[in-house]
Order: sequence, then C-alpha cells, then structure tokens
Amino acid sequence: MLVTNRDVSIADYAVKSYQKVYDEFKEELPFVLYIYCNCLKEDIKQKYMPKWTQYNYVQLFDNYAKTKTMNLRAGETITSPEGVDRLRDGWCENYDELWTSELRKFQTDYVATVDADFEKKEGIQL
Repeated sequence: MLVTNRDVSIADYAVKSYQKVYDEFKEELPFVLYIYCNCLKEDIKQKYMPKWTQYNYVQLFDNYAKTKTMNLRAGETITSPEGVDRLRDGWCENYDELWTSELRKFQTDYVATVDADFEKKEGIQL
C-alpha cells in the first residue's frame, strides 16, 4: 500500500479493515500488508506508524532516507517510464517512479494503493 500525507486518514481506515482479511485467512494463506510511506511528515509518522506496527500483518517502509539520497526537487523535469516529460510537484517520489522501482521487489499476487485524489484523463467519461 502506497501512503502519502494527503491520504493517510483513508489509509488508516484501510489498514484497520485488513484485520478481517488477516483473521479469516491467516491459517490458510500468509497475509502481509506492506505499507510504503512516501514522504510522510514527522507528525503524521508519529500518529500513525506506531499504531500500524501493532498489527501482525503490517510491514512498514519509510522512504525519507531514500528520497534524501535521490535529491528530489519540486519543479525539476522528470520522465515517466512511457517517455512523457513533466514537472515534479514535490520532493517525494512520483507514483510511476515508485512503482517501477518498488513493485518489482514484491513477491505477491496483490498490490493496493490508497489515493486521496482522482485524475480524469481528457476525453474519457467516467
């Protein structure tokens, strides 16, 4: 699960709800919820991360140190894996950068994201 500052309250609800999945399937199927904390502010980390680590099925990764070594800067031009240039909007990893680097590491059948915003592509009616 990818979690950012904007969607942390939604993520908190989701993390708690996975307890039902864990309780139902823990004997038959090992269940691990890997939470990738993408540039969470310190106060948000202090509020949520200790609570999440109390769940038996949660593993956390905080990318703060990783992003510092990457020297990410808002406004710099980045290129998506598909070759599309755009400006970085903050000092965090963008979703496509993160998933192309981290998703490959997961040896699992399922991956979830929690996203507080929704982007509509021009010309597509939803």
